[in-house]
Amino acid sequence: MTHRIIAARPREATRDTIFAWDIETWGLNAKRFAFAVIENVATGEQYVFHSIQETRRFFEENAPCVCYAHNGAGFDNYSLYSKVELYSAKKTASGTKVFEYEINGVKLRDTKHLLPMRLAQLAKSVSMEKGETPEAYIKGTPREVTEQDIEYCRMDVAILAAAIRRLRQLYGDLVGRPGNELELPLTTASMAYRVWCIPESWPDSWLWRDARGRWRPIARCRAGFNEIYRKCEHGGRVQVMCEPGEIVKDVVSYDANSLYPSVMYDELFPDPQSVGFVGPTFEALRYELNRKDRVVVADVRMVAPDGVPKFLPNTDEDGRKKWDSNEFDGWLCEPELKLALEVGWIVEEVRQIVSARAMRPFRQYVRRLYDLRLSMRENGDPAHSLCKLLLNSLFGRFGIKEKPGRVEGAEEIQRANQREDYDERYELCYYDGIDMQYPYLIDWNQMRKAPSSQWFGFSSFILSYGRERLARAIISAGDDALYCDTDSVHMRADAALRFEHETPIGEDLGMWKLETPTPIPNARYWEPKAYTHFDENMDRILVKHKGVKVYDDDGNFMPNAGDLTKEQIHRTVVSLYEGLRRKLEPGTPLITKKRSSRFFEETS
Repeated sequence: MTHRIIAARPREATRDTIFAWDIETWGLNAKRFAFAVIENVATGEQYVFHSIQETRRFFEENAPCVCYAHNGAGFDNYSLYSKVELYSAKKTASGTKVFEYEINGVKLRDTKHLLPMRLAQLAKSVSMEKGETPEAYIKGTPREVTEQDIEYCRMDVAILAAAIRRLRQLYGDLVGRPGNELELPLTTASMAYRVWCIPESWPDSWLWRDARGRWRPIARCRAGFNEIYRKCEHGGRVQVMCEPGEIVKDVVSYDANSLYPSVMYDELFPDPQSVGFVGPTFEALRYELNRKDRVVVADVRMVAPDGVPKFLPNTDEDGRKKWDSNEFDGWLCEPELKLALEVGWIVEEVRQIVSARAMRPFRQYVRRLYDLRLSMRENGDPAHSLCKLLLNSLFGRFGIKEKPGRVEGAEEIQRANQREDYDERYELCYYDGIDMQYPYLIDWNQMRKAPSSQWFGFSSFILSYGRERLARAIISAGDDALYCDTDSVHMRADAALRFEHETPIGEDLGMWKLETPTPIPNARYWEPKAYTHFDENMDRILVKHKGVKVYDDDGNFMPNAGDLTKEQIHRTVVSLYEGLRRKLEPGTPLITKKRSSRFFEETS
């Protein structure tokens, strides 16, 4: 079966009223409702409600409506609706990530899927300023609600409503339609894809005329090749290159400016309409790698002699990615193949080669958004950050993996049960809730349906170009390289002059910039996504630790944050699916203790 990339068109706006809303609670607990503020995005009218019942009634009386809350899927929704109601609701979701709940005509959406930034950052994008959260709502000490409390929440909602209006305007400008005539997609990546899909952004070879004589963009790929390119995806490189946990002095860090958009603009990608096999020989591989009009991927076995830089992906005994292996065995994209051969890797076996015509499918898209972003910055328009989001979000659409569909709710399950292919298509599963079992169906048939945007030829090459540029930067730093993460590299300050001599430094797209004008006195790199920076007195100045809460409610470091030899305290709010799985009430605080399997056990 031929795989197709089909254009996604902007959807016409419905007659649904659009609301922005926020709640205040006593502490980090959605069930301890204090009050809510709602704003009609179109008119700017605001409403204040002091009970859950009043808030729900307002939404339902104004249905059909779309209601946006910032982090609504992670908090606010749980204040208005019970676990059973949310579980039974019609949902648009991917795995356990819910993009929309629909209950009685009320569509609950989370603006964090569209605008993944803190509300304070969002305020800056619309020339507004977020106030400080009253202490009572942080500490969880109930008291009488004051006018100052309400004004604070009113401002938060006004910020959110203004951001939605600005995003709709920008979206409309980019696709050539009035923003108020369009429905906002559920995610930033979906919006970016729809902007990219306008005919002006696509190569002429992809355009065809439909029955009405209109030009439509489409691309086709022969069956099987999409899966081959999928095998070339190896993710972003994150690596500790010094002794884990040791104190390193005088550290600097460099970041690449918009790394993925820059490679999308600069580099060549495989045209899905011209993919084919090439004879798997050493001579054929060398020939294809030297062609300017083709790009290749190959299934190879390679080794690195002593002294040759190591940067190709491999896995350790536990199945974790590692980047310091002296061998590689599998599918690899052209950018890393070329770099490996350039620095001295040896190809021991060539099993398969896939070649495709080279194309530049993103040049117009990136150029347009990047120039627009620069223009907005020069004119003092803080919404330039929204352009940056669209620039950085597109590539992920092409690498969306298939996941089994999920059927939930009594009516939907009953409808599925009546299908003739029920036994072959569905698997009945249960969440063990507090008071009952919640059934759902896994739809295995849905796994075999690829999204129309899926083309691993693009996503695999974008990632490969990014890793190739990062590898060159690390090679320039040499033995002084300490840590890297996707588009950044940390190194000893002694290497800075050599690095800047060999690496393009500046503010332009794809160039590297110094993030630490003054060297960091002390640093500890523990493991991927976990490191700590200190001042001269070994006081923490920066802590990065993925999956762990670093700051308390007052903005101070958590007691053990940044020290993986000690137990980490992590505070979150229970999600719907987590609540069903762990027999906890969604929306309530959850305190977990995390221990590093390596560093905690070694010192305990």
